[in-house]
Amino acid sequence: RPEQVKAMRVSRCVDVAAGSRHTLAITERGLVFAFGAGGSGQLGSGGIAETEPYPKVVESLKEIGKCLQVACGHSHSMALVQHEESLKENVYAWGLGSSGQLGIPKEQLQDRKLSPLPQKVRLDPGLRVVSITSGPLAHHSFLVMQRIAATNGYPASNGAGARDLSPREGLRVARHSLQTAIDADELLRLLRSLRPGAEASLSSQALVKAVG
Repeated sequence: RPEQVKAMRVSRCVDVAAGSRHTLAITERGLVFAFGAGGSGQLGSGGIAETEPYPKVVESLKEIGKCLQVACGHSHSMALVQHEESLKENVYAWGLGSSGQLGIPKEQLQDRKLSPLPQKVRLDPGLRVVSITSGPLAHHSFLVMQRIAATNGYPASNGAGARDLSPREGLRVARHSLQTAIDADELLRLLRSLRPGAEASLSSQALVKAVG
């Protein structure tokens, strides 16, 4: 039967994600706790642990800023983190990366397959991440992204008056739909739901990046 995770009773949990044998949880302070299997470095502790039964803070993310979202694949993890000083949002990934699911070159991985510590995923600076997702059986990752409005005097690529897609807006539908989106029609329905009525200009409003 379900039982409370006693080690997290003092922290209010606002979001969770589960992989094949590991779990991530975000607290209201933006801290990430990881527990479960860590044989591929998916706990982000910097080491390779077969199991970690007690939730522990991912310290390297704590030093960067506040975590907004987490996602787990079969043996890898991702987090969307807002930098404490610049307030910029970046995606960090760690764990098993042998299939490219981390979005990080193999040259930067331990033994060309693992990353025991979170590493920043390099993305187009003209795009902002709206949602990240994977799945407990997945060796791939999805990012839903939006073009950032231009600030150099040129018009934004998404047109005037486009509604901003907040990272938290539509988060639930994005996570669960993308995990089960196995064909283009279902994925298109998801993207339409992010900005109703924008079917004609959808391709300029929301993008999906996939790795793995």
